[in-house]
Amino acid sequence: MQLLKNKAGLLAIYSLAFALSAKAQDAAVRTVLVDISYHMPVNRIPYLKVTAKEKTGRNFIPLKDIKGKVYIDEEAESSLLEEIQTDSKGESRVFIPAAFKAVWDASDSHRFIVVTGARDELEATQSELEVTKAKIEIDTAYKDGVRNIIVKVFRRQSGEWEPAGDAEVKIAIQSLLGNLPVGDEDTYTTDEEGIVSVEYTEKDLPGDDHGNYVIVARTDDHEQFGNIFAEKKVNWGVVLEPQDLLSGRSLWATGSRAPVWLLGLAFSIIGAVWGTLIYLFIQIIRMRKAGRTAV
Repeated sequence: MQLLKNKAGLLAIYSLAFALSAKAQDAAVRTVLVDISYHMPVNRIPYLKVTAKEKTGRNFIPLKDIKGKVYIDEEAESSLLEEIQTDSKGESRVFIPAAFKAVWDASDSHRFIVVTGARDELEATQSELEVTKAKIEIDTAYKDGVRNIIVKVFRRQSGEWEPAGDAEVKIAIQSLLGNLPVGDEDTYTTDEEGIVSVEYTEKDLPGDDHGNYVIVARTDDHEQFGNIFAEKKVNWGVVLEPQDLLSGRSLWATGSRAPVWLLGLAFSIIGAVWGTLIYLFIQIIRMRKAGRTAV
């Protein structure tokens, strides 16, 4: 009887130890979070951006040197787009190779699959993204003294381009310091015909040497289209006449073109310094003469 109790106790201890060991092993395995985003730049080759990270507390930490494979439509060797390895930011870009042009053109939508391998305590991961082909067109209209920017969004269906309603787009003016919104809204939603029309009232925005600037329209991480872009150059800007910054009086001018008050201040300081030196020199001479007279 005592032997049975001992065996039962040992069995319970072994079971508890095994459970704790399994739990510790599970805790040691870290989960890799892989995000895929699709980008179609203006007149460029479409590409994917793959980001690997892990969540630590409330923060997401980029994971460097995560290796993986990117497939199109199916996880097969013939569908392998590229083998990747993330950089210091946990990112990697994959451009659609020219060899897959026929595959790309054959369908209105595609599914991208990213498979990462296990490494150390990091587990293997698989992520997918399905993208429908889409495009943006920008047009302008001028009527009764009012300029309008017209943006049209199309999706590919059954081999044809059809209007994409209820799509959110951002419309802005391209500049060196960042894109400037064309209106009060951050985003605009297309109607059932896939169209957004925005009244543009800015008249004093500077352009290039010919008064041109670029209108930009894009979608940001749309659930079906991803990130697609369009641009259009318009002659709505103000031509800034070149100015000779050294032609008049200014702080950065030299010589006689400096501001009068600055010249006066400089000459006053110089006069005060030389005046003090001359005064001291005269006093020294007087002291020497006084010393000789006393002797």
